[in-house]
Amino acid sequence: MIDVFPAARESTGLRDGVMRSARVGDWLVEPGPPCTRMWRWGRITGVPPDGEHLVVRWLGDRHDTVVLPTPYAQIESPDHEPQTAGDAVGLLPAA
Repeated sequence: MIDVFPAARESTGLRDGVMRSARVGDWLVEPGPPCTRMWRWGRITGVPPDGEHLVVRWLGDRHDTVVLPTPYAQIESPDHEPQTAGDAVGLLPAA
């Protein structure tokens, strides 16, 4: 079987940096489609010991999801709340 996406399966330096800095309670911020200003925000609820994945609850979701962050993902501190006027995709949690 030929692997048609070998680069997508390799860990990159950017992803490794994100994974090292991720802690429970931080925000995972994933960029949206190119040429848009949309970002997807999710609260990190778990950091599995495999070092590759994160457990995230995306804004607007009621369940946790295991994700493999893209190389362009960012980690934001827990006190940085997304602003609905420009940088969050999804619904903000009820206060």
